[in-house]
Amino acid sequence: MYLSLQAGRGIAALLVMVFHLGSIVGAEQYFNIPQILVPHHVGGSGVYFFFVLSGFVIYSAHQNDIFQPRKYLPYALKRLIRIYPIYWLIFLTVYLVAVIVPEFEQSVPNDWIVILKSLALVPQDQAVVGGTGAPVIEVAWTLQVEMVFYFLFGILILGKSVALLAVTMLTLIYFNKEYLTDEFLIMFLFQKHGLFLFLMGIGASWVCSKQVVSIAWAKGLLIGGFGLFSLVALDWILDINVNSPGDKLYLEGVAFATIVIGSITLEQNGRVIGGNKLLQLIGAASYSLYLCHYHVILLLTKIATVIGLPSLGLFGALVVLITIAGACIGISLILHIFFEKPITSMLRRCLIRKS
Repeated sequence: MYLSLQAGRGIAALLVMVFHLGSIVGAEQYFNIPQILVPHHVGGSGVYFFFVLSGFVIYSAHQNDIFQPRKYLPYALKRLIRIYPIYWLIFLTVYLVAVIVPEFEQSVPNDWIVILKSLALVPQDQAVVGGTGAPVIEVAWTLQVEMVFYFLFGILILGKSVALLAVTMLTLIYFNKEYLTDEFLIMFLFQKHGLFLFLMGIGASWVCSKQVVSIAWAKGLLIGGFGLFSLVALDWILDINVNSPGDKLYLEGVAFATIVIGSITLEQNGRVIGGNKLLQLIGAASYSLYLCHYHVILLLTKIATVIGLPSLGLFGALVVLITIAGACIGISLILHIFFEKPITSMLRRCLIRKS
């Protein structure tokens, strides 16, 4: 694992945390300071960064497994072990708390089919289940997208004939989707934005694997990537709307891919960006931070409201923002060190070596 890539994971998770901090703390029912969301809004870009990084990691780790069917089981087990155990732990914890505490009871579904689909990360229609389409753990909609990407990449590992058959079937489905009944799942499978971001990550990984970028070009890509991201971020913050939301996503995908290529190339030449120990630790715990932060923010913001901190205005909001940010990072580190890391290591030892 490249240190700059680990740092990127940490930054992406922190961006998403910052986005939800602003949107929840500044909400009308809490501190009622909508201006807080303005600088925080760009934090939503962390999700796009995650998708690019995911594409990079998958291709980097499994490029030699393509068209090697015997490598499929280890590939699938690694992906399942990475995603599900800590997700289930946090999901069940949040669900049990919501059931026990009357104030949160309405925030979780009562339909067991919906719950089981959520546990399995099966994509669900927002128009039916509400919210993001991922009940209980709202941010898990991105994991649903990840699972689709893992499935599609896994097809390449199963062999040329399987890949050709799958491409043929998917092409037929795409061009005949109006005749199929489950329109939501078809649209979810063929969403262009998510696939674009994953492909940008794969492209960045391929470029870095060839090591054809010079140090001078790497620096240029890094500066250019940050510059492009900054311009899009200003468009978000100032609400200029020079670009549509879709265009912003594509531009950010390009920006993140160039940043990754630049930073990884520099690291390949002995110049590490983001090697700070704390950032590396947050990067290692980024998945736990991503899964737990939303509910930690929600719970602590409710507590802050009950004890009257909104009466302190902007000062109270700033104190709460800093305190909750620290709490999110601290809890995620505990989850990673004492649960995610040992469980993942144990399952890999027990399952992958035997396969």
